[in-house]
Amino acid sequence: MTQLSNRELMSLEENVKLEMNMVRFAQSCSHLLTDPQLRAMCQQISQDHNQDYQSLARYFNPRNL
Repeated sequence: MTQLSNRELMSLEENVKLEMNMVRFAQSCSHLLTDPQLRAMCQQISQDHNQDYQSLARYFNPRNL
């Protein structure tokens, strides 16, 4: 695997944090909503961002590739 520059690593770290924030936000929204369609949509958004988080986080633990 190619070694990342400091700038790339910082950008990756920021994106990992943003993805986790989106996961938490969407989960929070799904818990607050009473409309089943909106709740399901927020749960799907949370799952999608969690997958993105997992994909990005692998760069910090290359053994999972």
